Amino acid sequence: MPFLICIMKSFLLGLTVFLLLLILVFGLVLLEHTIVDWWIPACAAAFIAAATIPITVIIRRGKGLKTGIATYLVHIVATGVIAFTGIMAMNHFLPGTNEHHEDGIVVRKYTKQRTQSSGRRGRRLRKVTDYYISVQLPDSTRMEQSVGIERYNRIRSGATIDLTVRTGFLGWRIVD
Repeated sequence: MPFLICIMKSFLLGLTVFLLLLILVFGLVLLEHTIVDWWIPACAAAFIAAATIPITVIIRRGKGLKTGIATYLVHIVATGVIAFTGIMAMNHFLPGTNEHHEDGIVVRKYTKQRTQSSGRRGRRLRKVTDYYISVQLPDSTRMEQSVGIERYNRIRSGATIDLTVRTGFLGWRIVD
């Protein structure tokens, strides 16, 4: 019976780590569409994580559990990831100002090659090319956008493209 409990704890720990990674990836996807420096929401999330440490201490002491360095580190990481994604989701999904169209100028096009494993046990390696464009908005803000190969081949450097831009709940601009 203790073996089964150990397996269940390991499964729950793995599931928790997987869910935290999934939440972090969702926050990073939202960050990619938002025109803001990455450190601004990251610092806000770190502040929230640090400010909520006393709550964790009170709860653990109320249940008679020990609080150590590992408790604080797990709290900082988990709360930071959830707060970061929450901040980005709040800016993206809560109503802000109306959307409008802006003409962006394609400053440059570039590709990045990476190696991806496939096949049984990842034995086969294949090269994958990702396509990006760098767009400059009228207020001199630059942003990187990943695009598909079809759009990459149609767009030329120096070309003007139409972008839908709206301001999110926190005032950060979102490019749809």
